[in-house]
Amino acid sequence: SGTSTSLQISAGNNTLINQAVVLEVWGKAATIAVAGDYYDLDIISQTNVLASPHLAGLDAFASDPTTGSYNIASIMNPAGSDLPMDATPVGNHAFWDVTYHEGDMTFVNWLTQKNYVIDNDTIVYQEDNSGTMISSGGNVVTNGLNLTELSTFFDLILIGGNYYSANVISQTNILVNFDQII
Repeated sequence: SGTSTSLQISAGNNTLINQAVVLEVWGKAATIAVAGDYYDLDIISQTNVLASPHLAGLDAFASDPTTGSYNIASIMNPAGSDLPMDATPVGNHAFWDVTYHEGDMTFVNWLTQKNYVIDNDTIVYQEDNSGTMISSGGNVVTNGLNLTELSTFFDLILIGGNYYSANVISQTNILVNFDQII
């Protein structure tokens, strides 16, 4: 009779990932003339909430591998790139690509990503000195988005009203992982 030295219990090891990339080059020009007001707004809102698992009464036999919650986001408005909109118009003005829009011009990208996981594992075991490994959890939840907006590029855009541009990325991860080992 003795105690087991090979009992291992692993609970947790959950991963939540929200990933978003917005590359905005829609409705761009080397020059934009706006008769009204110009509004350009980029917002990234991220939230992570984690709760620690309960592994009571197991001392050295229990482990809680890394549980992670990740929000990764970027909004890219390439400037100084090799895109056609960044080229300086040259030559005869008759060959310029010009467009005129009489009213307001609006561009909006609104992305919402959410992960909600409640992983309440209950593990019931009886030690029998035979060597046991119990693993619970290991959930992987992923949301991924790469949005690339490409459009016609102009040398000049004339807008008779207001110009509105908004990129909004909202990401949320919530993990409640109360594991119970009996």
